[in-house]
Amino acid sequence: MDLQNNQNANKYHFWSLIIKYTNGFLELLLLIRVILKFLNASSEAPIVKLIYFISNFLIAPFKSIFSNIYLNNNMLDMVAISAIAGYLILTLIILKFLQIIFLRRNM
Repeated sequence: MDLQNNQNANKYHFWSLIIKYTNGFLELLLLIRVILKFLNASSEAPIVKLIYFISNFLIAPFKSIFSNIYLNNNMLDMVAISAIAGYLILTLIILKFLQIIFLRRNM
């Protein structure tokens, strides 16, 4: 039984790391988007265009939750900020399910 528990703990650790690193990458991408939007970065620059293109898919489910906030000539991208919060919550829920599946099954 200890071998089974150890294998389940290893599986949980493996999958939780994948999920955490994936979430970290996505959240970093969204944070970069927020900063670029706030600083009025040119959307014609290739790297900015790429970041906006990729992050548009990530923010799509959150588009109509909040309106963006405009401060003078700068924009605070509330859609991307709500996506950051939403993906964090989703990640925590997935990690909890993994914990239930892999670690609590044999208790």
